[in-house]
Amino acid sequence: MTSKIMTVVFLVAFSLQSFSQSDDDYRELIDLAITSFGKDSTLIFKRFDNKTILQDLNLLIGEKHISVVKKYRKNLDSIDTDAYWKITSAAMFGDTVTVAFQKLNFYSEVNIQQLNKTQNKRIERYTDKNLKRNRKLPIARISYPIITSDEKKAIVYFSNVCGSLCASGGFIQFKKVFGVWEFVKREVVWIS
Repeated sequence: MTSKIMTVVFLVAFSLQSFSQSDDDYRELIDLAITSFGKDSTLIFKRFDNKTILQDLNLLIGEKHISVVKKYRKNLDSIDTDAYWKITSAAMFGDTVTVAFQKLNFYSEVNIQQLNKTQNKRIERYTDKNLKRNRKLPIARISYPIITSDEKKAIVYFSNVCGSLCASGGFIQFKKVFGVWEFVKREVVWIS
């Protein structure tokens, strides 16, 4: 009996540690994203802006859904009922479904839930960095990070506004090396 209790305690402690580690990963990534902008040259807006990354992920899921429908449509009978299709559809759109995004694989549902949960939430809850700086400087908005399914890479979307007709946006990529997140590159995908 004692060994069973110890096993349960160990499993609970291990799962809490895993959750805590994941939370630490997000905090570390947010700090790195903020640091990637020069603190004397750019003001980081105080709330997460996840709209663009959510639109891109939802578009990819829609495209994947269409490809699944085309692939399995021939299995349906005249009234569109087929147990195999229902099973396939459920399996395709569970929490473990990955989508290829910026040439990396992400769990779609898990990340979409996290992005919806943190949309417009205060960044200060997730970092010790002071975001109050000179208001005259250009402003950057960042998204909440998404981590690849293998937990070795991550992406943060950003947009940077430096004037009325001066803006750019893209993503910042990170990789995990020996358990520590490192900045890889910032890729600008649009400029106005």
